[in-house]
Amino acid sequence: MKSLKIFKKDALIASRDMLIIYIMVIPVLIAVGIRFLAPGMSDTTLKLALWEGENPEVIEYMDSMARIELLPDRTALEQRVLKRDDVPGIISNGSHFDIITEGNEDSRVVDGASQLASLYQLGSTVEKTTAEIYSYGKQVPQTRTMLANILIQIIIMLGGMIIALGMVDEKCDNTISAIRTSPVRLTHFIAGKCMLGCCTTLVSIVICLAILEYDHVNWGMLALVCICTTVLAAFTGLAQGVISSDIIEAAAGVKMLMVPMIAGILIYELCSEKWQWTMYWNPFYWSYKGSIQVLSGIANWSEILLYSFLVLALSGIACRFLKPVIDHGLRKA
Repeated sequence: MKSLKIFKKDALIASRDMLIIYIMVIPVLIAVGIRFLAPGMSDTTLKLALWEGENPEVIEYMDSMARIELLPDRTALEQRVLKRDDVPGIISNGSHFDIITEGNEDSRVVDGASQLASLYQLGSTVEKTTAEIYSYGKQVPQTRTMLANILIQIIIMLGGMIIALGMVDEKCDNTISAIRTSPVRLTHFIAGKCMLGCCTTLVSIVICLAILEYDHVNWGMLALVCICTTVLAAFTGLAQGVISSDIIEAAAGVKMLMVPMIAGILIYELCSEKWQWTMYWNPFYWSYKGSIQVLSGIANWSEILLYSFLVLALSGIACRFLKPVIDHGLRKA
């Protein structure tokens, strides 16, 4: 209960602190940017624009082969083609098709539209093909998954920054020294100070994934990975908060978490399998690897439990070195 009261007080103060509000809002704005400023990035399926007066047989065929968008007339179709994403228009014109493009589309999109028109004229259908599809089971476009996962890691780091800023405020108000003479235990005080950062982290992740339309994810798996990673961010935030003399110093210290975080992401995304071992010491590497599998829809509990254990174990080792720093800082405050 005492920790909860401290959390309520921090939440009330945070509602009036523009810096903390900014830290809470910026991930949501990034998610909105990913979702709306790059609409084509979330969709790797060929999309075509057709007008409603098109031959119903053509509409049915194109709908079975690609995603189609029906427009009321040719003018509306041309306006749709001129939007910033790559959506060519197709209009049947007697014995052939007119393909309407803006001119700057990806060549593969235009080639795909041309090939579909040719396949229709040849009478080719899905039922007639002899090809077999073998899938690795990934359900989400890779680029969107990567950006969403990077955003999750940034949100976790920002949660640690909120904790650090809260501890700096307590130091400036001489609250920590007063805690020693109050009925509130120091452990309750620390737990209460960590609640705001941890809760903000989890809520921000849920909001951002909802904006990015990740409604299919296994929330239990994702929560397990994120909570384990938040342990390291929370301890780092506490350590930086108690040793920093002002907000700028505390924020800069927590941002040092970006070094191992970026290193883990780069090794996972850019290096071959034989170099992955170089990041086995990095909890952010295992966090990124676990959460990207959850977001891709290919994770299973055995792997997630293993990755979460590695994140928690490596974070525990790091926290073991941070504990003396936190204790020393609390005694000096």
